[in-house]
Amino acid sequence: MTAQVRFGIAGWSYEDWRGVVYPRNCRDTLRYCAEHVDLIEINNTFYRFPVAEHCASWVQRVEDLSTEFSAKIPAELFGVSAETGGCVPDGIAPGVNGMAAGNPSGLAS
Repeated sequence: MTAQVRFGIAGWSYEDWRGVVYPRNCRDTLRYCAEHVDLIEINNTFYRFPVAEHCASWVQRVEDLSTEFSAKIPAELFGVSAETGGCVPDGIAPGVNGMAAGNPSGLAS
């Protein structure tokens, strides 16, 4: 097995990136970024699970590219607190498995 290193960015929709990372009048910042990198982190998953429709839209908008997504583990599942010492609690995998970009229908709605 050969390891792969992907180049990517964390997120794709930031007002202060307009005119710097993507054109000021860019209508689809996800698509624009995906044309330049092959990995995009979904930052908002740290705050909440995305709805299935959003994930399906992200996948559809870049499906002809080689873009892959990574998702931050939601804070509530990650369990970063004084009580857990920053450890990931048991049972996290079932909640995260549905966030796979290739399986948007498995996400919370």
